[in-house]
Amino acid sequence: MLHSNERMDVITQYMTSYEEKIKMANKNGLFDAAKMFELFAVEVCNVWFGQKFSNLNVETAIYPYVDLISENRELLVIIVLIR
Repeated sequence: MLHSNERMDVITQYMTSYEEKIKMANKNGLFDAAKMFELFAVEVCNVWFGQKFSNLNVETAIYPYVDLISENRELLVIIVLIR
């Protein structure tokens, strides 16, 4: 498992990449804030908790109550965006 400073470095690098993807998607009219943030949150959870997370909305369009779930199915994440 990565140490705290290494995890923060990975998250910072991912955020920079995420920002670029948002700019490109905005330019092409393809931006959906919730979907983009779920992609970001999956990666942050993977790094922070040291296990793989999956997005339940990929399998079921709008999965009820939970957005992300850990590989061991013990951690659940809900993504809420306020516009």
